[in-house]
Amino acid sequence: MKKTRPSNVILRAFGAIFLSLVLFAIGAIINHILKQARGSNEGLGEPEQELVN
Repeated sequence: MKKTRPSNVILRAFGAIFLSLVLFAIGAIINHILKQARGSNEGLGEPEQELVN
């Protein structure tokens, strides 16, 4: 079995971290775009008047 150099292990670790951050950012952007497309007002905290009665 071939032994990996420590620098190779460090590069792989940074690559995995970078890849996970990129995937998280892409997911956040897609989520933001979908919320804007739906026109959702979630998180504003204002109750709708029709549902109060």
